[in-house]
Amino acid sequence: MDRLVEHQFSDSTAWSSVVLPALTAGKSLTDTLPAWQKEISNEAKAHGYQVENK
Repeated sequence: MDRLVEHQFSDSTAWSSVVLPALTAGKSLTDTLPAWQKEISNEAKAHGYQVENK
């Protein structure tokens, strides 16, 4: 039987470095989404995930 290996990482780093400062500065959550997507995608890639942004 093949063993499934799970790779997990926390999204809290991207959230706290991108979204929270923007919200604190008065931007809307919607305004932060493109930057958050870029940051979380980069973090996923760094952990070995293949990422496709659309």
